[in-house]
Amino acid sequence: MIDGPVTNSLNTALHTHAQTMSLLSIQRATPNLPIQLISPGRTLVKRGPLIQMERSEGGKEREFLLFTDCLLWLSRVAGEWAYKGKIELVDLDVILAVEDEKKFDVLSPEGSFVLFARGFTRPSIANFSLNRL
Repeated sequence: MIDGPVTNSLNTALHTHAQTMSLLSIQRATPNLPIQLISPGRTLVKRGPLIQMERSEGGKEREFLLFTDCLLWLSRVAGEWAYKGKIELVDLDVILAVEDEKKFDVLSPEGSFVLFARGFTRPSIANFSLNRL
């Protein structure tokens, strides 16, 4: 029988490897990406689809990647990822809306927008919250 700590260590290593391979796949499939997704000190915290609302446009589905140092978003175009934006986590605020449990505002000196989580409930959004880093 395998000891508990050994099993946990193997599971962690397998998860890290799968995450690295996924990020490498995204890196290769995003020709206009201005940053390296895998770099020293950068760890992926959460990844998932959200609807991004901006002032002059309707909602657009984006893939958001929350790293320990930045929030990055992409869109899917003809089987490839297209880089759409990045915000550093310094001076970034996330405000959860009281009236709509699937809405939250991202506020930053670099740019602000509203996000909607399709099919999520408040606890899932709280897990995505930048305040939990």
